[in-house]
Amino acid sequence: MLNLRGHHLICLNFFKGEGYNELFVKNLEEILGKIEKENIKIIEGFDDVCKSCPYLKEGRCEYEEGAEEKIRKQDKTALNLLNIREGEIITWEEIRNKLSEVFSQWYETYCYACDWLKVCESHQYFQSLTQMIFSPDKKILSIFLKVRENFPEVKESVSLLKPYANLHYTQIEDKVPFLSMYYQLHLYSPSWIIKREEFERIMGFEPELIYKSSENTFIMSVVYKVDDYVTEGIIAHEFSEALALSRGIILTHEEVDFICFQRGYGRQLLLALQHDLFPGMVTKLFVDREDIQRRIDHLKMLLGYAS
Repeated sequence: MLNLRGHHLICLNFFKGEGYNELFVKNLEEILGKIEKENIKIIEGFDDVCKSCPYLKEGRCEYEEGAEEKIRKQDKTALNLLNIREGEIITWEEIRNKLSEVFSQWYETYCYACDWLKVCESHQYFQSLTQMIFSPDKKILSIFLKVRENFPEVKESVSLLKPYANLHYTQIEDKVPFLSMYYQLHLYSPSWIIKREEFERIMGFEPELIYKSSENTFIMSVVYKVDDYVTEGIIAHEFSEALALSRGIILTHEEVDFICFQRGYGRQLLLALQHDLFPGMVTKLFVDREDIQRRIDHLKMLLGYAS
């Protein structure tokens, strides 16, 4: 019989042969080799997965400060969502059958800020679950929440505008004057960011948000493009703009792109530009191809791609 704690009942579904070290990965592979054949006992605290983890010290998780308390809270959340109690004996099939019902809540609570997210996103089952549950609004929001963690200086300043691109006319007819400006801005760029008071002055009404930050200083608008990876780069560019605005400075496109690169989103932004998506171009009356090529060449140089 396998012993597993709460959050591993969800997270083990997305294992893809990666981990902290060879011993840890081998242990996970052995567990998954048994998991459909043996019953599972739900336990509190460190389990069969944890026993080979290099961060387990004297029965406690020392991955980072406060990790033990954080993980125990995750365990309780997982068990509540799955409607399972500690001490209960259950099969893996029963857990899998419940996963699609609880995944949306789990993702929004934990996944977007998790260090393992990139590993999970490459797993086909994880991808199928996210496609099932995410509307365009939720998909953009999930990427926005993940990217904002890499911009701690402005994460509490930036709010996210509700996307209007996919709505039916009857859902937006009261905003027709605003929509003309909205579509015009997005004609030149898949994303833009302005101060909230400027939005209200230009548009004539308070913005309708799908995420309101605590300070609510800047309003970001994003249209989902190509895939999650490219859209990450687009959103990261706007957070880079917000960082510059918060410091009261005006930067060139290349300087904003450099901030994006520094925060780990250079390749994503490069792909956006190569797909003819131009973050930051809303101030242009037309797209300057030479300007775009300079940005592409600059990012290639930063990433070490230049010949």
